[in-house]
Amino acid sequence: MALAHLALTLLTTLPQGSEEIQDPRLTTALTKAEHKKLNGLAQKWFTAIKKWDDEVDPRKRGRLVKTRDRARDKFMKEWRAKEKKEPLKHVGDLLAVFSNVFPYDKQSGTGEIKPVKGDAPFDVVVPRGYKKELNYTTVTLLPDVGEDGSWEDNKRHFAATWKGVDAAKQWLFVMPRSSSGVELDLLPDLSMSSGDSVETTRIKEILFPLGTAQKMYRFNRNKLILDCGKGASGFGMRLASYFPTRFAGLILRHPVGFGVAPDGDDTLSDSFRYESLSNLRVALVTNPDNSERAATVAKRLNEHRAGCASLFEESDAELQDKLAAWVDETNRELFREQVVLAPNHDRFKKGYWIQLDTAESVHSGPDGRPYLKAEADRDANRITVTAKNVGSFQLLLNDALLDLDREFTIVVNGTAITEKRQRSFSTMMDFLSFNLFDPNRVWTTTYSTSVPKAADGGTGNGAK
Repeated sequence: MALAHLALTLLTTLPQGSEEIQDPRLTTALTKAEHKKLNGLAQKWFTAIKKWDDEVDPRKRGRLVKTRDRARDKFMKEWRAKEKKEPLKHVGDLLAVFSNVFPYDKQSGTGEIKPVKGDAPFDVVVPRGYKKELNYTTVTLLPDVGEDGSWEDNKRHFAATWKGVDAAKQWLFVMPRSSSGVELDLLPDLSMSSGDSVETTRIKEILFPLGTAQKMYRFNRNKLILDCGKGASGFGMRLASYFPTRFAGLILRHPVGFGVAPDGDDTLSDSFRYESLSNLRVALVTNPDNSERAATVAKRLNEHRAGCASLFEESDAELQDKLAAWVDETNRELFREQVVLAPNHDRFKKGYWIQLDTAESVHSGPDGRPYLKAEADRDANRITVTAKNVGSFQLLLNDALLDLDREFTIVVNGTAITEKRQRSFSTMMDFLSFNLFDPNRVWTTTYSTSVPKAADGGTGNGAK
């Protein structure tokens, strides 16, 4: 094996002409020709899986099983021939082999809004010259929402924001349409089943269209932006905190805080955990009516991670161009070295390479809510975890985070455990499912553990 080749850094080139992203942890051992061959076989395999899965006729489905298995066997034969180069340990190889592995139908784009019908209708803007082989920066655009739950027309909102912006002409836009007049920002009482039910309806209004769109169009999963209008920015903060791995960045066009209180007043809720957004980049658009509160939101975010939040002036004639530059600079860091989980909802307790398995309720009061911070130090081959009110958790691992050839150390609230894990192709394939259409989730092993009991019998003594 050529040692010089092992040191190569994977370069991920964005099709829109953005800068190349370099991460020295994403090493490669395979050649570009080997990447291309394996990737072609992987695409045929995943295409066969989808055709089999979509077929409802039992006889046709039986025939497609054979096609699926032949495609799998051809890929595995080629994969085994390359196993001496240990591609499972080189995350750059895995990303290259499974790049664009999910199949898409051919689509055309005009750069204009067009409706998509279905159970979760939405509007979409597909750029001219759209090619299903490329990955596109994608903006989920939430319009202004009135106090009566009425949503601004998507065509008007798009015209007032991104239409005509040169940098955005090669982006995808997904714009949900409310089917029931959902008032997004109204603060829910998630400790009550009625409040959780309303919040679940709001989540479905946004994520169901997004889920449909991601099966139709090829998103760049590292550049998915949530752009929220007036009356939707508080909900956008909540949604991004529920699904932190889904979005790379968050644009708040009326950032008054966490949401709207039942009495109609905008509020900076003390119950919202701003650290839950510290893994993202957040752009806040200010005007004279919200500048003070927007500055407070930005301050709270930047207290948890310096540079997390940036302020933009609504009156700036170059606002959209500046926001476009901010989007171009914004990328999801799936293998980020530090992850903070501070859940704002009992059902959503995972992000990046961490998921909480058992934890106290987020409604347990300021001192009883679950919190976990994990920091990966690959040079020391150690992950340090600070946890509070967490019973157990799981780590999703690969060689971008730890050198899995060696023993590694997990330190949980000061208690160190030495472990060794084997990489698993089947484990990785379990994560590369059609659920999220995300070919970057190349986790090759997992590690689960309980949090040591504190001296007072509680689950952990971490801060926050």
